[in-house]
Amino acid sequence: METLADCQEEFCYNLLTPHKGGNNHGNWKQPAWCKTEKWISQETLPDIRQAKRLAARYGLSLDVLTGFDGDAQEIQEVLDRTSEETSGKIDWTKMWSKKYPILAQYQQEVDTRPYTRKLQELLDSLKKEYRYGELDAFLVLKDILAGLWKQGGE
Repeated sequence: METLADCQEEFCYNLLTPHKGGNNHGNWKQPAWCKTEKWISQETLPDIRQAKRLAARYGLSLDVLTGFDGDAQEIQEVLDRTSEETSGKIDWTKMWSKKYPILAQYQQEVDTRPYTRKLQELLDSLKKEYRYGELDAFLVLKDILAGLWKQGGE
């Protein structure tokens, strides 16, 4: 069974490598400019008609074939345009509670003090052991928690 990387390599070859007549898969040399990363990072652009045919051949969407995630790109663009000052004014708990109602509710139900103490200990440990500042230690701990969440969801 071919992997997505195999599909992407063939995609790159078929769309970006100039060749005359049929495919010459047995003895072609992929030019340096035709690496999968080049079209994924948008340094080169594939022919969309060929892309559609190749996606159909492998039963993949164009987004999967090209590694493009429009939602992620849109979110990244919004984050890039948002200043720290603006971000600091946003009540993120209130914003996220629209999607996750538990965020508006738990503060009346959960005694957060023991969790706060334990989390503060973890933050202090990160700051001391790795010499992180307050924000960096917080972001690392947040990322560790996100990793735990992803492991539990798999």
